[in-house]
Amino acid sequence: MTEAVIVLILLASILVVVIIRHTRGKDYVPEKPKVPYEPLTLAEAQGLYADGELTTRAGYLHYNLSEAYEVDDRDLGVFTGYVKPDAQHDGVLIVYDSNGKLRGQVTGQKDYYASLLNHRRASCYGIESKIDNDYQGEVCMQNIN
Repeated sequence: MTEAVIVLILLASILVVVIIRHTRGKDYVPEKPKVPYEPLTLAEAQGLYADGELTTRAGYLHYNLSEAYEVDDRDLGVFTGYVKPDAQHDGVLIVYDSNGKLRGQVTGQKDYYASLLNHRRASCYGIESKIDNDYQGEVCMQNIN
């Protein structure tokens, strides 16, 4: 019986030493919190647009649409949606409204594009208008960095 106890104590000691050696020197790095896809409601987005200016909500980045796509006149104005990286063009972000309609694109954003590749999409809100048959707009995208 005493031999069994001694063997169990030795095995426990060896196990403790192995665990200590395995974890020694490794710093604890907390897991980076994931950015949830949190779409705004249309009412919240409309509250962020006043006097012809789109206010940037905390945690969002503001961009002008490099190219605004043609939409029905009834769809002009404030919209909510999401942004995805363009698989065919590096640094190009494609903006969709919450109904999945293309609203426009933002070019030249390589850092945001690289971050978005890992997250697939991010929430956004914006405004699109038509002036002399020319579409233009602004968009605020959720900061995912």
